[in-house]
Amino acid sequence: MAGDRDCKTTDHDGIQMDSVHHVWIDHNRFARICDGQLDIRKDSDFVTVSYNRFEDNNKTFGIGWTPNVRTRITIDHNLFAGTKQRNPSVDNAAQAHLYNNHLTAQKDPADPVWTYGNWSRGRTRMVIENSFYEDVQHPYQADATAELVQRGSILRNTSGRHDTRGTAFDPRGFYAYRLDPAAAVPALVGRFSGPQRAIGHRAGDTGRPAGGVLPQVTGP
Repeated sequence: MAGDRDCKTTDHDGIQMDSVHHVWIDHNRFARICDGQLDIRKDSDFVTVSYNRFEDNNKTFGIGWTPNVRTRITIDHNLFAGTKQRNPSVDNAAQAHLYNNHLTAQKDPADPVWTYGNWSRGRTRMVIENSFYEDVQHPYQADATAELVQRGSILRNTSGRHDTRGTAFDPRGFYAYRLDPAAAVPALVGRFSGPQRAIGHRAGDTGRPAGGVLPQVTGP
């Protein structure tokens, strides 16, 4: 919103969820939205967020923040570019599986301050795999009550906190998925995230390369 870059005077979200389940947010572009681009709140469970573009925003993607949170969520192949914080932030005992996401601070040179990337907090269990972080301050962090496991990611020109704590959980105990190599993530996410002309025009066309598999909306 022009004149209110940090959204101090409004509370308008792009998508807000309360008390929902089995939701798939896929191939969207979110940009310059006050307050959050995507907020998932109380009693929302079994959510997949895949192949979206989150761009040019302050408070981007919040999960939790309210009582009665039980969210189990998969977040994969998303772009977070020029988004200052909550990329995402996960609170209040959720289970979050993040893989093959691309986080970069380079999108908005007029407002280059990046606050943090992923945050596991409030007894959340978070697993991050094969993601790509570049020019990001505090790429991933966990508070004293949370657990965070990170494996296979690439960090380029990052600084600040790189917390890991506990064992979190094993996503493969809940569903099968295919990890792309972290080095391929910027090109893959850059090409296939956000709206795609082919999607919705041909039955069975996912916008993915041949052989690609989108996650099931079952959550960890």
